[in-house]
Amino acid sequence: MDGINSYVNLGENVACINHNGIMHTYRVTCEDGQGIMTMYELYPGMTLSFHDFVGVASTQSTFRLKGNVEMLCLSYCREGRIEWDAAKDESLFLGAGDIGIDDHKMHSGNFSFPLKYYRGITASFEVDVAQQCINQGVLSGFSVDIKRIQAAFCRSSYYKVVKQGVSALDHVFSEIYTAPDIHRETYLRIKLLELLFLLDSLSSSSNAGEDLYLRKSQIEKVHAIQESITRDLGSTKTLKQLSEEFDFPYVSMQTCFKQVYGMSIHSYLVHYRMSQASRMLRESDVSIGEIALSVGYANASKFSSAFKEATGFTPREFRARALSEM
Repeated sequence: MDGINSYVNLGENVACINHNGIMHTYRVTCEDGQGIMTMYELYPGMTLSFHDFVGVASTQSTFRLKGNVEMLCLSYCREGRIEWDAAKDESLFLGAGDIGIDDHKMHSGNFSFPLKYYRGITASFEVDVAQQCINQGVLSGFSVDIKRIQAAFCRSSYYKVVKQGVSALDHVFSEIYTAPDIHRETYLRIKLLELLFLLDSLSSSSNAGEDLYLRKSQIEKVHAIQESITRDLGSTKTLKQLSEEFDFPYVSMQTCFKQVYGMSIHSYLVHYRMSQASRMLRESDVSIGEIALSVGYANASKFSSAFKEATGFTPREFRARALSEM
């Protein structure tokens, strides 16, 4: 195999840090940290890559295809969320369980992680090389037409998104993520072919994905709302007041916020408050009453109830466990 680097340039901020047989490990340098990509070149023109970005808000990509290469790629979000520019004024989001299908012709620019973490898998097929492998190589007799699949999903440069719930694809990606160490490469080869077979079947159905984008003006307002509600955790602004303040139609505001952050405004705020409280309980000796006030609860009893509902522990129990684990 010539390897993926023969038909793509992974980008200036991507460096190989380990190479072991068909497995390559790459470090992705980001503005506020780094990510790791582990790539398996399983057949000529066919790869599986695992992406792990934790504590990272965004990264710039200078990825580009070489020459007239044609690609078919499936991007599966296992955990977290990922956002990137899909066109001049639009961005795309994948949340946990979503699968994006495209030709990677628009796979450069800024990639953001709204929840500051993202774990996922990408299955990549270099159409001509992979098809030759199927027609004449080691996979001769495996009757799948990758060019037809690409034509079904990549009629334009836009992503097709298969939302969570396509159980067969979800199931295979979950199995890939939990692949055993014993005979791992053989197992991944089988699962990659299973993905391709299922995608071939899906491309013939009416459920061939949908285009799901947000305008950048909408995204900017969503981020402004997120910054506003987390800057002052004691604020009592209602959703209606936020809608008016940011000139964002009430229903659209809630729909767009959930698409960006994966949860409602209310759920996000509760999650953020509990996250901040957990950090303070672990890292400081500030009293529980003071922590309650700092995360927007005037009543320490209500804070304790909310914290236990979110974590399964009272603040006092959580702090004691954290101290015992140090």
